[in-house]
Amino acid sequence: MLGTIELPIWFMVIAAAFATIAALEWALIPSTRWFFRRRMQRLVSQLNARLECPIEPFKLARRHDMIQDYFVIPM
Repeated sequence: MLGTIELPIWFMVIAAAFATIAALEWALIPSTRWFFRRRMQRLVSQLNARLECPIEPFKLARRHDMIQDYFVIPM
């Protein structure tokens, strides 16, 4: 019961790779999304200055609104 457990090195490499990918997703994806959203909004505002018919800026739907859209079917 209290003996050592041997794990293959390839298992540890794969587990470390998955842990690294999960940590990067958790830490970097939200900041990357924010960075690109800000750049796209700046691009849209520059385009709107040149266009006659402006493009609406990106809007983030609230979670509650999205859930209501799925459950309420207009008739």
